[in-house]
Amino acid sequence: MGSTKVVYAVLLIVVIAFSLRLPGLGTFMTADEGNWMIRSSEFWRNLFLNDDPGGTFRTSHPGVMTMWIGGSGIFLQEIRLGFVADESNLEHFRIAATLPIAISTVLLIGVITFLTIRLRGVPTGLTVGLVLATDPYLTGLSQILHLDALLSLFMLSAFLSFLLHWKTRHWRYLILTGVFTGLAMLNKFLPSLWLFVMYGLYMLISNPLPWKARIVSALRKGFFVVGVVGLMFALLWPALLVMRNTVDYLQKDTVTIVTDEHTGLETSEEPITPASFYLRTIVSRTTPFVLILWAAMVVVQARYILANRRLNNSAWVIVYTVGFVALITFVAKKGDRYALPALVGMMFTIGEGLPLAWALLRTRLRVLHTSFAAYGAYGVLALLLVLQLITWTPYAIAYSNQLFDV
Repeated sequence: MGSTKVVYAVLLIVVIAFSLRLPGLGTFMTADEGNWMIRSSEFWRNLFLNDDPGGTFRTSHPGVMTMWIGGSGIFLQEIRLGFVADESNLEHFRIAATLPIAISTVLLIGVITFLTIRLRGVPTGLTVGLVLATDPYLTGLSQILHLDALLSLFMLSAFLSFLLHWKTRHWRYLILTGVFTGLAMLNKFLPSLWLFVMYGLYMLISNPLPWKARIVSALRKGFFVVGVVGLMFALLWPALLVMRNTVDYLQKDTVTIVTDEHTGLETSEEPITPASFYLRTIVSRTTPFVLILWAAMVVVQARYILANRRLNNSAWVIVYTVGFVALITFVAKKGDRYALPALVGMMFTIGEGLPLAWALLRTRLRVLHTSFAAYGAYGVLALLLVLQLITWTPYAIAYSNQLFDV
């Protein structure tokens, strides 16, 4: 495939994604954002003004990438205005905090588009990028200073890089796997551990070598990824260089997240919300388009697995999605946005499925064999997806599937 064609495809998705994230940017604030704005400000000031790397530490998440990215805008705005962000003046820092997050998520969607093109070709890459760029709930979470949009896109980028390494055997993609895994873990430690489970399962199941060789290969690649992750931690989390009890904090906070429910839950009067919480989240936060086509792709992949007795990469992304939902279901702390990595996995799957559906239609209808028909179909799809998002602008974060209101 021509490199120019790939560049144009990625740029097209980046332009669409950025254009759709600008309307309403900074016009609303969620409950947690004030805390993250102040934390991000303190992160930059402690690192660059106060000579206090230990002051960059935050427990629980640890939210490092959110503070690096969002804090960059806040720090520059503080220099421009001559005063620091605090609870009384956050309105002066909204755009400064959220614009870097929006730009970062747009660039990550561009990265995912590129990786998908390398895996499956330009039509599939364009479709995956378009679905991610126009999804209402992902767009809404890309417009706030928080953790989950970055986390979900880091995680998917890491897994696609891993699949691409397995396809090409190029070590540069394994390095990318470690880089994106590290970025995901720096933002939210506990959910990112799911990536290592997926890497291990894939290497043990998909490797055609004898079992002993599989295990040796998996350990070798696994330690390499862990090494790159460690390098990312050392480079981007200054607190690690001066604090001796960081690991203890992470262990303590992991136990807290697993056992303590989130404050303000209203879905149940029980101490821990029922197992159906994330099933209802998926139904309500995905669009009918994504939900129905994802179910169809699951059926298609199930038939493929039964016929071929193996999992292809599309099936592995479904395993990634379903397994992540199962993982967070057993965690006491619950919230709709915690399911975003799974929702993004679903978007990727249906983005893969649409070109397959188009190819199937072409075998049935001769009129669809022209380039005009292909471009026209893609244009109609793009228009419908954009219109779907615009109806929720500027509050796309409030998206709820009206056809399956649970």
